[in-house]
Amino acid sequence: MECDIFYTHNPPFTGGPPSQRCQRHEIDAGTALQYSVLGMSTSLSGVINLFVCGYFIKLWGPRWSFVSQTSLLGLRVSTQIIGVAVGGRKGELIFQVCQAIGMVGGPRGYQYVFNLFLFVVWYLVSLLRFPARKYTLRRGKAWVPSWLIIAVL
Repeated sequence: MECDIFYTHNPPFTGGPPSQRCQRHEIDAGTALQYSVLGMSTSLSGVINLFVCGYFIKLWGPRWSFVSQTSLLGLRVSTQIIGVAVGGRKGELIFQVCQAIGMVGGPRGYQYVFNLFLFVVWYLVSLLRFPARKYTLRRGKAWVPSWLIIAVL
């Protein structure tokens, strides 16, 4: 995309084989800039996504939070495909703006919810296997913390 942008403002490529059309220092510098902006926005949106996902877990529970993280991740990737198809400066802007979807739903939140689910499963299995060893017994039955019941719902 950066190569197309370069040749919209400069004279067309006239020398050498067509495979060397995009091998210029200006194009490499523009590509490096866009790549670093993409990496920075991906990292920033991933960190924000962890906090948003934690809020969604408290608000809706892990099941619906998992659904929202997965569906919004698919939406982000779909819009980025559109950005690549558009190409040029508009395509780069679409690609970068769609990184904002990653703040609400993305792979970091997906992993967060999945790790929470695995922890809850581990906790329940260990509670069933060793009820008297680690956990308080009430009226002869294993006591389940209220936060675990809320997390499973």
